[in-house]
Amino acid sequence: MKLCHFKGLVSIFNQFLKICSLCLLLFGCIPQPQSFDYRHLIELPENISQQIEPTFKHNEIPPQFTLQEAIKIALSANPQVDETLARIRQAEAVIGEVNAEFLPVIATQTSYVYADAPSVYLFKKIDQRTFKSTTNFNYPGIISNFESGLSIAANIYRGGRSILNRWKAETGKDIKCIDHMTLRNVLTSAVIEAYYNCLALSEAVAVMKVAEQMIKQEVEIADNQLEEGTLMRSDLLFLKVRHAESKEEVIKAQNSLQLAFSSLANLLGGDADTKIDIVEEMEDWIPLPSNYESALALALSVRPELLGARKQVEMAAIDLEIARRDFLPTVDVFGKVYWDDPHLQYAAKRTNWETGFGLTWSLYDGNKRYYSIEKSNEILQELLAQDRKTTLAIQLDIKQAFLNYESVQARIAASDISLEHATENLRVVREEYLEGARSVTDYLEAEIMYTQTRLRKIQAFFDLKKAKAAIAMSAGLFSIVMRNE
Repeated sequence: MKLCHFKGLVSIFNQFLKICSLCLLLFGCIPQPQSFDYRHLIELPENISQQIEPTFKHNEIPPQFTLQEAIKIALSANPQVDETLARIRQAEAVIGEVNAEFLPVIATQTSYVYADAPSVYLFKKIDQRTFKSTTNFNYPGIISNFESGLSIAANIYRGGRSILNRWKAETGKDIKCIDHMTLRNVLTSAVIEAYYNCLALSEAVAVMKVAEQMIKQEVEIADNQLEEGTLMRSDLLFLKVRHAESKEEVIKAQNSLQLAFSSLANLLGGDADTKIDIVEEMEDWIPLPSNYESALALALSVRPELLGARKQVEMAAIDLEIARRDFLPTVDVFGKVYWDDPHLQYAAKRTNWETGFGLTWSLYDGNKRYYSIEKSNEILQELLAQDRKTTLAIQLDIKQAFLNYESVQARIAASDISLEHATENLRVVREEYLEGARSVTDYLEAEIMYTQTRLRKIQAFFDLKKAKAAIAMSAGLFSIVMRNE
């Protein structure tokens, strides 16, 4: 019995091969449209595989960390990273689904029927190979039947749409990888800015506390002078108002600092109540292009937004070609072997089998396919325009980043001179105020100018570091470069 089964399957397989050969011969003679010339408009960086998976995972944010450590934590623990990685894995699954189109579908089935319909009775009896010529066709009786079988079906021609769908799925994965690179670039820049905001506000709080203590000392001196009768009460009240304002400014700065720490913790994947302490890095390690031209050339080759725009163009070109291939026919082949019996007592000599192929060719659909081609072509033109718009926007980003960097450099030079002047002015005014040659208003103005000048210098110092990071981000460096410890 097993030998008979084997011979039957071999016979079915031979018939299947004959049908496939006939179909290939027929469609090989059909004139084909020009094949889609699939060329990648861009190539992803060679080290993209190392950029996809985070370098390490951790359960909590360490109590102290440097800037580079903060970047690594963010690139592994920020929820957006997990989102982009999940989308990449989804794209990989889509590729697997599309590849399945190239494989046959094999299925097994068992069904049971109990009927008195003449057509069912006659056909099932014939498949059971127990039909009797004396059967009354109008009233054959009741039939009970089990049918079990094994089927195989495969597509052998779809006008090349299957391979185009696979290319489309692969391009879709590339786009998801580029989205991950974009996140690396933006997230790294955001961490750098938040890190330097924390440092700047920490120093600002320290400066404001010093200013508050200075005014507090002056209030104590003014109390003594009031008792001695050498100071008017209005001047003392003026100092006390300024002291209250300085304490308010300290509290505001401390709150801003706490908010900055919470923002940084959020970027690192922690909650807003996470207690963190950052360690200032003295080394200036952020990579920078030498000039605007080199930064632009680099950005045009690695900036993720531009890579993504070009990949979208590539996908639109594939969609256009798929729409064109809808004019071609579809050919499917199939084979089936099955057995029928009312008691599941199948026998090899009563084996049934069938093989064949089906050709589907839509000749007219109300010009729907023509409109589909027109639509796909206009989508391609739209994405080409978006690609150009993205290129111009990136060029503007780099230009703004370099101009801002130059402005901050000039601001630092000016703040050095301003601080020197404010320091000397405060010293002179305070001495003259203590000698009674200057009013309390003059002293407070000098103190305010000194404090504000120190704050501007601090802000300019860290703005310079953030401006460097902005140049690196505008060139796309953070999407592919991260210094290894």
